[in-house]
Amino acid sequence: MMNFNQVIILVLFAAAAYAQWPDKDELMQKSQLNNGEYAAEPLFETDNADRNGNQAPSSAIESVDRNSFPQSKDKKMNLLDIDFDASEQGVSRVPGTFSRPFYIQIVDKEVFVTEYGTRNIIVLNLQGKVLRKFRIPSGNPTGLFVEGNKVLVTNHRREIYSFSTSGELLGVQYSKEPVGVAVDQNDIMYATEWRTGRIQVFNRDGTKSHSIFLGKAGYLRKIQFDKQGNLYVGDYYTNTIIVFNKCGNIIKKIKVPVKIHSLEGIHINGDNLYVTERRKGLGKVVVMSLSKGSVIKTLHGLVGASDVAVASDGRLWVVDFEGNAIKIYSF
Repeated sequence: MMNFNQVIILVLFAAAAYAQWPDKDELMQKSQLNNGEYAAEPLFETDNADRNGNQAPSSAIESVDRNSFPQSKDKKMNLLDIDFDASEQGVSRVPGTFSRPFYIQIVDKEVFVTEYGTRNIIVLNLQGKVLRKFRIPSGNPTGLFVEGNKVLVTNHRREIYSFSTSGELLGVQYSKEPVGVAVDQNDIMYATEWRTGRIQVFNRDGTKSHSIFLGKAGYLRKIQFDKQGNLYVGDYYTNTIIVFNKCGNIIKKIKVPVKIHSLEGIHINGDNLYVTERRKGLGKVVVMSLSKGSVIKTLHGLVGASDVAVASDGRLWVVDFEGNAIKIYSF
């Protein structure tokens, strides 16, 4: 018969083994990556992932604790108060609590962020305080579009979820490896597909209308409409933003003058076009003039930037996916 000390050691050993056991969703995700059904480009970029979509070994894909985000009553939320970073003039940040933040959109005084590492959509105010958060049912949140009371979120596998801004799930639509998502002035939804070279177009009732095929060489990421209704699409590997008119015809291609290895996020604000570099260790934001096609400035000091947005107060919010942070620039 075991004595008391032996029993305690056995219990502690069993608890440690259970804590390291992956949950059902994590096992499902790894299975999908290994069998190729959803063999998307790994969001945790490694030197082994190349332009042709060849995968790094599954062991290179970082495992993230999806329950690591603190609850709203947790004192750790005070970390989300914006602190001034004295090492960079005019830069502040929301430090320390994000797990792979990905895309961002600012609507009025609310900041929406998809957080790949925890499945959360996080909503903050312009002071960096968390107002609320909600989760997608499966996969990891990537693409984001907010308008009125609707929030659209892609999960980089096959679902495009529709939520209310309060977090109520309204519906789901399907596409192959969707990344970017946006809705035009006629309430028609567009979603880019990673590695198929296609933009899927959906009617108001959620049924598929048609697709725009750019060729298999296209690796399409974030999309956004300008005020004239033209659609801007970022191509991950070619350093190019493709622009379509309302009829779906290509009207121009914008070649970024500064070398971008992994073009992830784009944002249009007036005559300014913002482009992010997501390659780990090379993170930056290039600010261009749309009318002149020239570079206005380049922002460095980022690990790997995945998206960018301009707030109503003029400050620039930059999502540093590889740095697990959001930086805010005041010009």
